Amino acid sequence: MNTQQPDSRPFGLAEQLEQIHEKPALTSIAVVSRLLREAFGKAITRRGDYFAGHAPNAAALDVEDMDALARLLQGQDSSEYVVQRWNSERQMGEYVKAAYCMECERSDAVFTLLLTVLGTVYEKIDEAGRLGSDPSRDIDALIAQTTAALLGVPRKPRTS
Repeated sequence: MNTQQPDSRPFGLAEQLEQIHEKPALTSIAVVSRLLREAFGKAITRRGDYFAGHAPNAAALDVEDMDALARLLQGQDSSEYVVQRWNSERQMGEYVKAAYCMECERSDAVFTLLLTVLGTVYEKIDEAGRLGSDPSRDIDALIAQTTAALLGVPRKPRTS
């Protein structure tokens, strides 16, 4: 049974694909957002372990995890997901490269974006620590922006 949130793409294409194939679609806003949350959450936890002296190789693992996520989002090792043409270096990679005016190869664009966003997440956490505030809203906004960027869809503005 699929418990995913409905997709907000026009006509719910990703949701329809998920129902047909009985697998989550890598073109679904809900799926990509969940994957980002899981990857960033794992990295944030690992960073805490690093500062506690328990994860000396945290940075290398961050790079490894962001690379694996970039490859997955571009359709590699994705047997558990429905993929479409968008999930490729040719389309997603080229779009991200152009949208962010990157000078890297399109094959590195998604990885570069993910690693950059992870660095920004860490900055938000550090800033919140200095100010004694909660970085959750900022991190949620970064995940929403990154999800929209990876799927090539406009991000809905906040209404609050």
